[in-house]
Amino acid sequence: MKKGWFILFIPAITMVTPLILLIFIPVMIAGALDEHGGTVNVSDDLYYIELKEVDMQLWNENFKKANALSDYGDYFLEYAELFNIDPIVLVAISMKETNWGVSREVRENNNPGVYSEDNEDLRFETLEEGIKMMALKLGELINDEGLVTINDLGNKYAPIDVEDGSEELNRLWVPDVLEIVEEFGGLTRQYAFSGDLDTIDEMVWVTPYTKRVTSGFRTSSRPNHNGIDIASDGIRGTPVLALTDGVVTISDANGTTFESDASDYRNGRSKGYGWYVEVDHGDGFKTRYAHLIEQGVPVGTEVKAGQIIGYVGSTGASTAPHLHFETIINGNFVDPMGIVGVFLEEE
Repeated sequence: MKKGWFILFIPAITMVTPLILLIFIPVMIAGALDEHGGTVNVSDDLYYIELKEVDMQLWNENFKKANALSDYGDYFLEYAELFNIDPIVLVAISMKETNWGVSREVRENNNPGVYSEDNEDLRFETLEEGIKMMALKLGELINDEGLVTINDLGNKYAPIDVEDGSEELNRLWVPDVLEIVEEFGGLTRQYAFSGDLDTIDEMVWVTPYTKRVTSGFRTSSRPNHNGIDIASDGIRGTPVLALTDGVVTISDANGTTFESDASDYRNGRSKGYGWYVEVDHGDGFKTRYAHLIEQGVPVGTEVKAGQIIGYVGSTGASTAPHLHFETIINGNFVDPMGIVGVFLEEE
């Protein structure tokens, strides 16, 4: 069992909104990274891959509606470069925090990141100074603390494990930021940690968070269950990875798209796959990834083994967050364990 690259920051969830993440074109195996210009070292175990340039047409169009921030697009680009962060992440968080430049914090305090100390909002002399401080702080979170996904950053900016009445509002933070990321054309870099991903031959285990299989293929109790379920506590919102190289042929909803629980499932309120992605790997082999938290990467995306294609959720006929994973050969469902069971031999 060899270790590869665990791709973490993705842009591409055409969304209804969030998760997720975010999607990228590259991957984890070192040779594949070279196709995208190699990696840039951030620390001993953190790297990133430059995916593309900022789409300046979208950038400028979006800043026209950014109210107090509308004339400051160049500063976001300048300070993102200075502190080595993706400008799309910087601007998406600022637009979320300031409601697209209309909040009191940005208008009166020049505070585009809504930072505070001792429960008092910070005030900066100029908006440029505020943008610079926001970029510095965000750079520390990403490059020093390793908070490289929107989910990670959401736990810092808008934690949902608080008891001050803001929990429900904070749950919207990640989806909203991801939606803004997409409005700006998606992330421009992808972060990767070395050594976090299991690879065998040309395959990658599809849920790096856990290898716990909770339900098998067409068991006696579930004869129509055409895949395996993978789940463990805390899996919600974690990345789902493409098993191997392929092309996304379906990225859509089947059935219901709200976050289902056991009660919804028992009472028949939740149905189908929910949000799911199908990847065609060629030669009649396809894989499906269901119950995603949101819409996954778009149809037509050429994915590499280990590329994030969505995030674990509980949409569709689901009792709790998990990944339903299917393998299809020549139009027939086959037991995924015959293909991915090798990843579990050491467990």
